[in-house]
Amino acid sequence: MDQTSQSSISKSIMAPTIGFFRLPLELRLEIYNTYLNDAGVTQSDFESSSIERDISQLFTEINQLLRLNHQIYHEARTIACRLIYDSTLKCTTNDFATFKRSFQSLPTDRQHCVLTKLTLLNTPKKPNRFPTNKILRILAKEAGYRNTQMMQNGSQLVYKDGVKKPVFLQHIFPPGRQSPINLYFKLHASNAGCWEYLALDGLVAHLESFEEILKVEH
Repeated sequence: MDQTSQSSISKSIMAPTIGFFRLPLELRLEIYNTYLNDAGVTQSDFESSSIERDISQLFTEINQLLRLNHQIYHEARTIACRLIYDSTLKCTTNDFATFKRSFQSLPTDRQHCVLTKLTLLNTPKKPNRFPTNKILRILAKEAGYRNTQMMQNGSQLVYKDGVKKPVFLQHIFPPGRQSPINLYFKLHASNAGCWEYLALDGLVAHLESFEEILKVEH
């Protein structure tokens, strides 16, 4: 369901002329379920055999419904909770504030299930958009290095899809996990300014420093 359709349903729910709350509860629950059925699902996911919900969009769409009024909140929240616990979750974003808000909205016991692709980029034309250096210092310590420069010296130089310049790759293995979190990064200074790139790929909530990363302010 696209955003226009969801908006139409929201307006219909609140329209006093249809007497929404005069409808049987079973029918109202079915309407809530229809509204939330595609929450957080992108067009590419519809074309895939495995449907995933992106938490960066999921909570926006859930809140659009639950914040309509108190009665809808109490009636629809069980459906929303079931959606969170019964779905395959991911988080794909290039905005740190969205990343933080999405995970902070999610119950702790579901954070570890979210496959994340976080990409942050500061350029000379758009500097200091994200706290890239702060996050890299935290990740360097988790990877066993004293600082970012030492981590760079111990990383592999690779080419990553969508990035014109070669970047460094560091595999970070959280305790007890056999699958790594892939960290791609590059800090480059020139006369034009600084180019800072960071990309995290994997189940990032398994990082020991995950809570510290969520607390980073900018």
